Amino acid sequence: MSLAGPAIVANLLFTLVFIVDTFIVARLENEVFLAATGLASLIMIWSNAAIQGISIGATSLVSRTLGEKDFPLARQISAHCLIITFLIVGIMILVGLPLAPWIIRLLQAEPKVVPVAARYLRLVLLSSVLGMPLLMANTILRAKGDTKTPMWITGAMNLINVVISYVLAFGVGPFPRMEVYGVAWGTVIARNLGGLAGLWILFTDRIGISLRSQDFIHISRKLLSRIWHISLPAIVERVGNSTSYAIFFGMVTKLGTTVLAAHQIALNIESLAFMPAFGASIATTTIIGQAVGAGRQRIAEIAIKRTIIITTIAMAALGLLFILFAPAAIRPLKATPEALKLAGLALQIAGLELPMFALVFIFNGALRGAGDTKSPMFVNMACILILRLPATYLMGFVFGWGIAGVWLATVIDWTGRALGLWLIFRKGVWKQLHKTEKERFS
Repeated sequence: MSLAGPAIVANLLFTLVFIVDTFIVARLENEVFLAATGLASLIMIWSNAAIQGISIGATSLVSRTLGEKDFPLARQISAHCLIITFLIVGIMILVGLPLAPWIIRLLQAEPKVVPVAARYLRLVLLSSVLGMPLLMANTILRAKGDTKTPMWITGAMNLINVVISYVLAFGVGPFPRMEVYGVAWGTVIARNLGGLAGLWILFTDRIGISLRSQDFIHISRKLLSRIWHISLPAIVERVGNSTSYAIFFGMVTKLGTTVLAAHQIALNIESLAFMPAFGASIATTTIIGQAVGAGRQRIAEIAIKRTIIITTIAMAALGLLFILFAPAAIRPLKATPEALKLAGLALQIAGLELPMFALVFIFNGALRGAGDTKSPMFVNMACILILRLPATYLMGFVFGWGIAGVWLATVIDWTGRALGLWLIFRKGVWKQLHKTEKERFS
């Protein structure tokens, strides 16, 4: 609970910024703006996939290495992961800036949405310069058991984001009215400031991780190979998930701008319900990683069982609240009545999948913490390709259920993932992976 609590608060703060941003954009009363921010957000999720994959590898390796109390190696792993992060960010910006309009068109957005979404995307890409290294810094801190520092960084960063976004969007005081582009600039400024804070803490931290300049000079091929071995399946999973979700989002786009706007509203509200599962996943990954590194697999098993019970109950309760109160809860939003009606229906259906979130997040975190990044990749990719996309087409278009069919398909997807990961975890192969990996890269 001490690990999960701050992680939940940090993710809540991070998610609330996107929700507040959506509120700000919605108050501009322009569905093109809502659709544009949704498309740009989707592309940012896809472009962040490689960094997120490396972060998963970093969490697994750093937590297990600290479990062995090998602090110099943990520091080296952290530095190597940051170097990779900066290289990926550079490539992402060099490619994304000139190709932004083409990428938006690839998602089959309506012509009126393309120029707005492209300009918004170009601005938001600039937030990755230090925003992505911040993601890595937070990952490293959490892997060593410090979930409070990322919480404080995220809280400060998001407060800055909200204030600047509102001021620039509506032109408060001497500032010009920039509408949706003001929201983008708020993101750019806040994320880069947060990145500076995260990196500074990694260099000044004296407990477990204290980066030094020489850690970035002496590059180890063997260590890079080990990071790549753990991270590659996670990268493939993230890229595959994001690409598949882009296809999924493109299907939603074909249902019209109103449905797309409703879908975006529902996604932002639903993201609040991820909190218990996300926090449990962070705690599980850290505990399992350190326990496996220390050779205490029994502690890992106890932690997983207890976390599943607590988190599943919490997510089921949230699901019931969604089913009963979601339509009424979103009425204060400034959007068209039809968009709000469809968003409320989507959230009621989402209530059915929330208990599955708990199982999927915890099993994913446990397996990755132990060094198994391949199993989550295969299960998650298989469920998206075999369950979500076909079910979306069948129920959303063939049956004509629209947004209801889209969200029912996600329920089927998450249920399949939970079942598949549970079956793999039961086999217990994860208990021996750390020893095998060390022997391979020794």
